[in-house]
Formats: sequence, structure tokens, C-alpha cells
Amino acid sequence: MLYSAARLNRGGRSLPEVLALARARKASRLVVIYRGRGGNPGRMVFFDLSGDAPRVFPYLIRLRGVVFSPGSAASRRPAREVPVVSLGSETELAEELSVMLDVTYLGAMGEEAVAKYPGRLMVVEKVDRPSLAYVIKFYEGGSAIGPKLLIESLVRIRSRSLEGIA
Repeated sequence: MLYSAARLNRGGRSLPEVLALARARKASRLVVIYRGRGGNPGRMVFFDLSGDAPRVFPYLIRLRGVVFSPGSAASRRPAREVPVVSLGSETELAEELSVMLDVTYLGAMGEEAVAKYPGRLMVVEKVDRPSLAYVIKFYEGGSAIGPKLLIESLVRIRSRSLEGIA
């Protein structure tokens, strides 16, 4: 789903086991996607593994759903950075995503600039609908690829405690 990420299946592992495995693989960030309604992705929690002890970032993302468009599959290339942009105007989510994923934030771009960008982009679009605040889309060479993440909200959490997240 996140094109600059390596996938790790949690399986029956506890959160401390997953954190230890990610650190053993030399990951600097970990995104844990928890189940929501009907077994679909429900929320995303971000961890910083670059220090002595793992720490949770002070935001989580509540997902409303994931939309897979037919014919929009992207090739799985080796992991590399996919920069984040806000579509139209700056958004808090895009800025926070760039920090939580440790990728470059390119600022706000218009649709024409996104269409002309030669590489892959993670595009955050603000949406003003009930129970839908943002849509995260992926583009490559100006064309939409992969899934669209429907974001219900960006929620501030206490970053000191890992309790209540697992």
C-alpha cells in the first residue's frame, strides 16, 4: 500500500515482537495497520524506531476504507522514497505523514504539477464531507496508481504511552 515500504505480516505476533522484528530489519519507521469494521483496515499507527527505544508518533489515522481501482495496480519496485504533497493547499495530514514516514514533503501542488511530476508521489487531498476528511492517492508519471486511502480523521494521541494501541 505504501510504495516506499517493506511489508511485514504481523500474524500472531505481539506489538513488542513486531517492533523488535522491524528494528532487527534496520527499519527506522513502522506503520501498523489495525483492523476496523468488517475486517477492513481501520487505523494506522506510526512508530519511530530510530532512537534507543521505539516511540509512537502523536497521531493516528482513522481509515474509512481503501478503494482499489481496476487497472490501477502499480509495479512493486524496490523500496525507495515516495515524497508527499498536498493537493491544492497545505494540509496538516501531508506534513505529519512526511514526518511519520520519514520522507520528503514537497508542499502544495496543483493538479497540473502533479500530472507533470516524473516520479511517484503520495498525494493528500483535503475533502469536506461527513466522515471523510482526506483522500490519499498515489501517482506515477502523472497517472493515478494503486489504492486510494479514505481518511476519516487525523487523531492526536499521547505519544508517551503504547497502551491502548495494540
